[in-house]
Amino acid sequence: MTKEDIITKLNSKKSADRRKAAKEIGKYKLSEFGDDLYMSYLKEKQDKRTWETQKEMIKSMGLLNYKKALSEIEGIVNVNTPHDMITTVAATSLVQLKRNSINDAKPVIDLLNVGSVSVISGALYSLAIDKMIPPKNEIEFIIKKSWNINKHLDRIGHEFGLID
Repeated sequence: MTKEDIITKLNSKKSADRRKAAKEIGKYKLSEFGDDLYMSYLKEKQDKRTWETQKEMIKSMGLLNYKKALSEIEGIVNVNTPHDMITTVAATSLVQLKRNSINDAKPVIDLLNVGSVSVISGALYSLAIDKMIPPKNEIEFIIKKSWNINKHLDRIGHEFGLID
């Protein structure tokens, strides 16, 4: 996909085209499209029906380490909606945007202490997605904090099958 194709798809009237462009930007870490992607996301978030496209845009902003989106993504995470895919992806992106290095798990730990099941899932996904290797003390804390995650208040009645 050429640069012109990506811009055309980001501005398309079809959600599927915008989603495809967002995926392409994230997959190839095309940071030159960060501003365009962010502006497109701000329009996209107005329509709740396009949650899949919003999810891909948020995911790509995290992959690009697009710091200008930090307050927007923090806002989603702070709402802390349980069982919500946008919140899960926003938590993953928030970790990617806030960490100081690939091994810095402090943002993960912060989210584990306050998050709903969606925020916790997203925080833990960031460890696997980015192949993070935190220091031993942080690994131990994350394991202890996650040990009985299936008993989290948001999971009552849904104890198994989510991030297990």
